[in-house]
Amino acid sequence: MSAEPGLGALPRLLRFIRFSHTIFALPFALGSMLVAARGLPATRTIAQIVLCMVFARTAAMVFNRLADWRIDQRNPRTSDRHRLVSRGVATCLLLASSAAFIATTWWINWLCFLLSPVALVIVFFYSMTKRFTAGSHLFLGLALSVSPVGAWLAVTGHFAWAPLVLALAVLFWVAGFDLIYATQDYEFDRREGLRSMVVAIGIERSLQWAQRLHWTMFVVLAVFGWIAQLRTGFAASLVLIAGALLYEHRHAASRDIAAINRAFFWSNAFVGVVFLAGILVDCVVLRAGANITNPNLSQPETDPFAGSKAGDEREVGGVKLCWCPAGRFRMGSPRNEPERRPGENQVDVTLSRGFWIGKYEVTQGQWRRVVGEFPGGFTAGEGDDFPVYTINFAEAEDFCRKLTERAHASGELPQHWEFRLPTEAQWEYACRAGTTTATSFGDKLSSKQANFEGKPYNGAEEGPSLKRTARVGSYPANPWGLHDMHGNVFEWCRDWFRDRLPGGVDPDLHDAKNLATKSEHGDISRVRRGGCWADEGWPCRSAFRLRFEPERRHDHIGFRVVAVRPST
Repeated sequence: MSAEPGLGALPRLLRFIRFSHTIFALPFALGSMLVAARGLPATRTIAQIVLCMVFARTAAMVFNRLADWRIDQRNPRTSDRHRLVSRGVATCLLLASSAAFIATTWWINWLCFLLSPVALVIVFFYSMTKRFTAGSHLFLGLALSVSPVGAWLAVTGHFAWAPLVLALAVLFWVAGFDLIYATQDYEFDRREGLRSMVVAIGIERSLQWAQRLHWTMFVVLAVFGWIAQLRTGFAASLVLIAGALLYEHRHAASRDIAAINRAFFWSNAFVGVVFLAGILVDCVVLRAGANITNPNLSQPETDPFAGSKAGDEREVGGVKLCWCPAGRFRMGSPRNEPERRPGENQVDVTLSRGFWIGKYEVTQGQWRRVVGEFPGGFTAGEGDDFPVYTINFAEAEDFCRKLTERAHASGELPQHWEFRLPTEAQWEYACRAGTTTATSFGDKLSSKQANFEGKPYNGAEEGPSLKRTARVGSYPANPWGLHDMHGNVFEWCRDWFRDRLPGGVDPDLHDAKNLATKSEHGDISRVRRGGCWADEGWPCRSAFRLRFEPERRHDHIGFRVVAVRPST
């Protein structure tokens, strides 16, 4: 094997596959990953995606070199490529990288594994298109557009609109810069009978089409940002991307080969880097800031009855409580959350005061001690440690009032504190416990983690189906120590149900009857949250909300209490 003087085997291989050009597609795959995970996913997932990118791109580039071996030898611009490695080494590298790609997808999930041959066919097919179509630039765009879709599937295991729109933006972007790059080979391609738009319509019109493709890409990228609910960071990156595209096209118009090469690499590398940086800001930096406990917006807790950190525990009136510090969070679900329902559009919420919330749902034993007789029968599990149910809204509020009176009388609860049902904002804040995923356990939910019946959420592992309530605390707690926020019984919230979430500072719709959204029958309702034993996994998501007429009772609805300092 002949080689360039002074280059070792590894540098020759890296030059052979143009490894530095990995920076074009990789940021879009990682950006898709961050949006899908709504933050940083597990380190293993990041590693799997990066490995797939490296293996797939290596396989695609080696296939291209082998397919164009003779053509590259005749092209003055590429005539030294075949001297970097031998054909035999290239063939072995192609087989190894393809096998490694497929093996890595098997490590990720079954959908990625099943689609891995399709992905390889797409990235290989581009190399053949210049022999029969002038649209080869679009096929190159298609090959690179696979990366954000694959990254999304690696995180979520399902398709969604956001990665498909991002893939379309990548297609237009790559096709545009490949048109510019292809102007260097205009004379050679025409002489060899190779197909490209540059040969078909000439350099001048090709550069015009490259501009159209890039501005279309810009619009589609903005649509992606809207679908993915990206904000300040992504908006700033769009401005910088527009500047990089203008820079690239200004240099392309000069027809200077050296200038085109510099602009091609640096401007497109810049596009990828700032795209990823914008998503990092929105999905990691700002999202972390949107779920902060004890922010500077509130004074440090001075009330001796308050907790000091999230998850602190105390017991009052026989009810175990956990502390939820003051904080701010994003309430609702992003547009790309699987099984999302109307009425979950995200709003920013600030809770200016911390509060105590029941570690468990109110139990039948606690009801007996505080209230006495049950207003309804028990058909879905009975015992002192089972959640109370068949309780309507007024009865739940009456329990809170009596528990407050008892705790005030015993001195366990300060006079300026009282028990209530949680507001909808307090409930979701406590349920999320600082998380931004679909549930406090992540973006999947198994019936090993919560008491529900039927299909697990988002491809999670199947578990038992009790077909009744479970003793409180039978399932794992969330990060703040709260049990059964997902499943077991739905829980009353004190707000009137409105078809859009309340945002702002300390939202409380308890007395906002005039704002309640009427049902199709003209009824108004209170809010219930959390899913129940009779549901599938998806209604147990942190953001899922339902209406329920306050006078009704059922075997799937109970409640938990909060201890708060009422605003004066």
